[in-house]
Amino acid sequence: MTEFPIFSKAPFFFKLQALFPYIQGASFIAKGLRRKDWQGLNELFTSPPSTTKALYQPNVYFDHVALPVVKLPGKTPLSSVPGLKQLDESTQGELGCNELVGQFLSEEKAAADCAAWMGDSYVVYEDPATQSYALLARTRWANADSALAFFHDYHSILTQKYPGFSPDSHSDAERIFGRTASGNVILLYAGDEVRWAEGVPSKKVGAMLRWLEAL
Repeated sequence: MTEFPIFSKAPFFFKLQALFPYIQGASFIAKGLRRKDWQGLNELFTSPPSTTKALYQPNVYFDHVALPVVKLPGKTPLSSVPGLKQLDESTQGELGCNELVGQFLSEEKAAADCAAWMGDSYVVYEDPATQSYALLARTRWANADSALAFFHDYHSILTQKYPGFSPDSHSDAERIFGRTASGNVILLYAGDEVRWAEGVPSKKVGAMLRWLEAL
């Protein structure tokens, strides 16, 4: 880092994204060589890893561990909101989890908590007229304890994303409700999952809560 001071001052998520192929990629290949050999690594060309979790945890790939498929229904309570258009739908993966938690909290917190990531899905909406956005997300974790850890992580992230954000009187140990300048926020802890919505119009809060709880 001392050789590249500009890079060392870049946001954490950018540095992690840039270094990931070299650090996790190299350790992944090294793990493969210890388990197989160069000939055995031919599998990588015919069936490459489908998730960044395999790069962080090579046994997931080499032991053919089946990860859960985490989906969001095509229709959401925001699908019918006038002016809102779906902008993106994807998954963040373990890499995205590390970028998120590492950027807002700490690299150490990301390494400790994101290793338990098992699957996720998110969808982003945009209102071009107001240049505002809404986010719906669903994540699954190795167990209820790791889900709870991320639930607390994301609560802390919300307070940084939205200065002045705090839970309202309807919140409890497993549900956080609050309002920001961009709209309402709902964060739920549900067994081995954490689900949330940001930028929800007030008239859609009830429907969004029921939708998140029913996933």
